[in-house]
Amino acid sequence: MRLGKGLSSIFMIFALAACNDSDELNELDSIRFESATVQNCFDVLRDRNGWENLSDIQTFSCSGDDLDAKGIEEMAIFTSLKELDISSSGAKDIDLSSFSTLEKIKLTFNLSLSSLHLSENHSLTEVSLWNNAEVQLDVANLVSLKTIDAVSNNMSYLNIYNTPQLESLNVMDNNLSTIDISDNHNLRTLHLDMNEFSHINLQENINLETLTIGLNAIQSIDLTQNTQLKTFDAGICQLTTINLNANRLLESVRLDNNPFDQATLDYLSAIDWIDSLSF
Repeated sequence: MRLGKGLSSIFMIFALAACNDSDELNELDSIRFESATVQNCFDVLRDRNGWENLSDIQTFSCSGDDLDAKGIEEMAIFTSLKELDISSSGAKDIDLSSFSTLEKIKLTFNLSLSSLHLSENHSLTEVSLWNNAEVQLDVANLVSLKTIDAVSNNMSYLNIYNTPQLESLNVMDNNLSTIDISDNHNLRTLHLDMNEFSHINLQENINLETLTIGLNAIQSIDLTQNTQLKTFDAGICQLTTINLNANRLLESVRLDNNPFDQATLDYLSAIDWIDSLSF
């Protein structure tokens, strides 16, 4: 009888332990990635954030030289993902077509990257690309897009056709020589510094408040329609003349190192309604 009671007690202990183990299981326990880098990122972030369900995973970041395009594609299992950050990967081609819920993408220091596909990511509101090997950016028809930061990517092609919500565009330090922003009427911030522009048409960008175009070969610019402009930087260009009479909201203007003619220098010297003006 005593032995029976002992066995009964042991059985109860195992049953309770099994029940507790079952309670601790959740749908993420069965997820296994072929990419060791993605698995490590998943394990670390799951532990840190206390994820229990797929719906909990709305932000995911991963980095590592061994992370390739196939590994990134595996992340599409996160069906509620809104923000994705990929850095220092070895991926040459990144296709995010399967990430239908994605709202923000950040790619930095991906030094093998040469191809990026975002054409199916219609929920995107922010695209951030910094210091990647070479990115040609096509975000045409992404009608929810509001912000593009694409700095130092050796970019020579940019398509922002039909992005009516775009408010901020920063493409500093690339190889761009042309840009069509005629449909971007909501654009308020535009950074085009350190490219290969010789001409920029801003006639349709009537809501522009901040404009920087320094270190380009621009010889002239018409700002008559940009009456909301508050900050303007065109240092180290090829401007020989400039007229700011239509831009009465200007607070800060930098025009240093341009080959202005004497009449323009006299005109700039007489301006007393801009708080900070250098030329």
